[in-house]
Amino acid sequence: METIIVKIWSESLTHFETSQKIELLTEWIAQKIREWVRVLLVTSGAVQFGRKHSSQTENKQVLAAVGWPHLIHAYAEKFWQKNINVASFLVTHADIEDYQERARTFTETIEATWDAGILPIVNENDPISTEEMREVGRWADNDKNALLIARLFYANKIILITNTNGVYRNPNNPDSRIQKIDASELTETSINSLCSGKSIAWTGGMNSKLSVAREAGKSGIITHISNGIDSWIHDLNSGWTTI
Repeated sequence: METIIVKIWSESLTHFETSQKIELLTEWIAQKIREWVRVLLVTSGAVQFGRKHSSQTENKQVLAAVGWPHLIHAYAEKFWQKNINVASFLVTHADIEDYQERARTFTETIEATWDAGILPIVNENDPISTEEMREVGRWADNDKNALLIARLFYANKIILITNTNGVYRNPNNPDSRIQKIDASELTETSINSLCSGKSIAWTGGMNSKLSVAREAGKSGIITHISNGIDSWIHDLNSGWTTI
């Protein structure tokens, strides 16, 4: 059975209620679920939604705690319009990596959710996270969770929805988009070059996504990077980068 992990980052959730990207995303996922494809959505955005609903603090863990109920409610309403129920999962990296206990429970529950035709939506459990919330580096919290989950369920592909239509050799040249990269080509040097010399500490940016793609490739998982509007749903051969 086909398994797809979709990861969407915070800035793609701007103007959630009226966003064309969100509408395309939710419709595509709903259709896949109707076809009994196993889809899991990893979402960022809890802190962003927290800022929309509270001006009382700038503590990111508090903002995440405030924002997550609003974010999952927004998703639930979107998918309910398409007759799809959602299930909420807040996890840390340790939950997924602890194969002796927690990961097994997580796996069994996700599989039961899929069996019921329900969409699991996963977010980093920021209010109780430690190193994940503070971490700077290649692994933005939800990017790494998407990779760990893809490995756990032997996913066929990871789809990373960001604000750029794939990977560009020159971000100022729209004709320089790379249609396909072999994961073995993604060294630290090449990733840094493709990210215009930005430091590996560019948390959550393209560095993180290319690092996910590189590690996913080692497990035989295909990664697609797209902005989720101009392609992906409409034309699988253009407007995104496959790794």
